[in-house]
Amino acid sequence: MPGGLLGWRTRIQYAIGRDGTVGLRRHRSHEVEPIDACPLGVAPVSEPPLVRPGLTGIEVACGDDREPALLGHSPGVGRQARGRRPPDRVELLAGPPRLRHTVAGRTFEVDAAGFWQVHPHAASTFAAALLELLRPQPGERVLDLYAGAGLFTALIASAVGADGDVLGIEASRQAVADAEANLADLPQARVVQSRVTPDVLVDADLVVLDPPRSGAGREVMAAVLARSPRAVGYVACDPAALARDLRVALDSGWRLAELRAFDAFPMTHHVECLALLVPG
Repeated sequence: MPGGLLGWRTRIQYAIGRDGTVGLRRHRSHEVEPIDACPLGVAPVSEPPLVRPGLTGIEVACGDDREPALLGHSPGVGRQARGRRPPDRVELLAGPPRLRHTVAGRTFEVDAAGFWQVHPHAASTFAAALLELLRPQPGERVLDLYAGAGLFTALIASAVGADGDVLGIEASRQAVADAEANLADLPQARVVQSRVTPDVLVDADLVVLDPPRSGAGREVMAAVLARSPRAVGYVACDPAALARDLRVALDSGWRLAELRAFDAFPMTHHVECLALLVPG
């Protein structure tokens, strides 16, 4: 992964203690450790901003132009699930409402509160590696699961051309709206809003999986493989979840053709992986 060990992170969420202390939470603790700056962050996000009363956290994020967006976090409403508090309410306090990122010469816009890889070189590195492994061909049909704002959807759509077809599935309403704008010039590509479940899958020559940290799960993996694509590209942010899902593929007679690991989160224990699965 290009870049150094420090000064790479483009999004940081700072915690705010009950006494107004601003910093980062200690490992596996609710205690806030006050800091003057986070050395992992790029310049616009590395220093905690001033906060206003009533917030439990403040997030700073930027796109390629490094113009920071400030997002205030406050307690969410609703019932707690399994002992966890409801998701925060997030409000744009200052800065651009949308962040721009350029990958492979193509500009993507994402809501300031939306998901994008935090390492500035991660999206382009993962996309290039995925295209190299899958080698999408003109006219092929591709299923992009957990499609987000349409990064892989768009680049694969360019590869399969006007005679191809790329269908993305994404649960987040905001991410789908971002994807619609990012795919506006690619009629062969679309992203629909839905949870990724076996009943929403369609036949495809290629399948891309980019699930959350919990992984795709046994049911989704089995349903994907049952569609008999020629290859599956799996992007994983948690090696343990990837291993569980690969076990399903290997038990179904598929083969792990290639596995790559990326130090996309320097100075942390996190590793991003990219696996290529082919029929055995």
